Amino acid sequence: MTLRQFGYDVFGTGASITVSQVGAAQDSYVLGVGDQVQIIMVGHESATYAVTIDRDGRIVLLNLPPIAAAGRSLGEVRSELAARISAQFLGTKSFISLTTVRQISVLVTGEVNAPGMRTLTALNTALDALVLSGGIKKSGSLRSVYNLRGSRRIPLDIYSIINRGADSKVGALTEGDRIVVPPIGRTVAVAGLVSHPGIFELPAGASRISASALTALAGGQQIAGAKRLSKLALEPDGRTAMMSIPKDGSVADGEVLFVDMNRSATGARVTLSGDVSVPGVHALTKSTTLSALIRDPDDLNPDAYTLFAVIVRHDPNTNFVTMVPFSIANVFNRTENLHLVDNDVIYVFSVNEIQALAGAAASALYQASQPPGVAALLAQQQQNTVVPAGQTGQSVPAPGGTGSSPSSTGSTATAPTLPASAASPNSNSTSGSGSSSSSASSPSPPQIAQMATVAANLPTVSAPPGGGTPPSTTTSATTLGGGGDSSTATPAIPNNSLPRARQQHGASDGRERVCARQYGQRLPHLGERKSSDARTAAGASGHQPRGNASSCGRRFSARPIFPAFR
Repeated sequence: MTLRQFGYDVFGTGASITVSQVGAAQDSYVLGVGDQVQIIMVGHESATYAVTIDRDGRIVLLNLPPIAAAGRSLGEVRSELAARISAQFLGTKSFISLTTVRQISVLVTGEVNAPGMRTLTALNTALDALVLSGGIKKSGSLRSVYNLRGSRRIPLDIYSIINRGADSKVGALTEGDRIVVPPIGRTVAVAGLVSHPGIFELPAGASRISASALTALAGGQQIAGAKRLSKLALEPDGRTAMMSIPKDGSVADGEVLFVDMNRSATGARVTLSGDVSVPGVHALTKSTTLSALIRDPDDLNPDAYTLFAVIVRHDPNTNFVTMVPFSIANVFNRTENLHLVDNDVIYVFSVNEIQALAGAAASALYQASQPPGVAALLAQQQQNTVVPAGQTGQSVPAPGGTGSSPSSTGSTATAPTLPASAASPNSNSTSGSGSSSSSASSPSPPQIAQMATVAANLPTVSAPPGGGTPPSTTTSATTLGGGGDSSTATPAIPNNSLPRARQQHGASDGRERVCARQYGQRLPHLGERKSSDARTAAGASGHQPRGNASSCGRRFSARPIFPAFR
């Protein structure tokens, strides 16, 4: 907020001054040399005289002694002339008036835009001289202007004229007056809820002003009620500090007073909004209920939903927002009528809004009812780009490299996109000339849920060493993260099915990574880059992996196909 100096928009600019010569002069007008007086005598002696006050300041009439007029008021001179005429001329009445006003010269100096001599009339005041001199500069004072008339010093407070119009002390000018505008004195400022916020000059000789007097100087408060007073004070070291002051506090030179609302809360009201015919704020009484606001269907719009509405309510202790549901139909038939509290908001839904809310609720319930792995896999499928069927993915060297089995030397593997290879249970690995392919079709959510159920029920698989015929059952099962149950027999799976079983679930354990490398596989933590040539060659030729093949087989115990469902 920008604060401006008070009063300079009125007396800070110059203008032309026109003094009307029409009308009778007041009795307080002081006569001077050059004024012309008209004297009309009616009665035994009838005559009309126009007499100008001479350089000696006298009025001279025939058959009458001279009368001193300069420096005296018009009323005094009129009374003396009437008395002398009635005494000199029996049965004669006199009527005396001012016909011509003399011109005077005054000097205007100090902080004005155009200082110098001004020619005015005796009816002009010091304010007219200031305006004719171009107005007062912003560096000039509005409270310490004075008029030097001989040895007298006549003060002039322009603030009193602007605020109260008190110009009774501003008399007419006389010949030889000197008007002086000194530099501006001490100032204070006021901002906030006052009629005229701005910068104000302190009275001459004052160093501080009370908060109430400064507020009155700014036109008073804009809004009635309790106000909070604070000021931006000056510290002795030159810094400023904000501090609160009481109502009887004071503001010193250079400080700023802030007048703010003590509280801005509005109480005893409720708000009716939504699909209603007349929304707005209503007064809250002790007996205000829902039936008092929503009386009948005429208070609703045609598409308003009457089976469900809410009251938005703030808890005064915690300031939390709570929703209180109710039925407008029950309010109409008087089976439900809640009492309202301060600042309640009653919202009436439309049919379209209820349909949108129902759709959102159904979608949220469906998402909440799905297993976490399905939601994660769907999100991953939306982020990743699925490789269409028939396109070749990035070729990577088969794990094992030089020194591996002869059937795996120089083989390459295609790296399909993760969701397609992980989600499709029918992906096949075909041994051939060092390449493999997989389906990239994206399953639907029901298929994903079915695959998750099947994967959770897969039996534990143990790989026999040497590629021989596996036994019908095993007595030891080891799964990742848990020990096996020796009392549980699991059906055996042929050795050539082991790579495919290993393909259908991700390997996240370090021990499984070692076994996977021995079988020519490379299984990252979240995904799989597979080499069907290496796995097929290892299964067909009975290649014996390094290390403990039996324990390695146990480490190849089957896990769910989708790691996201663990």
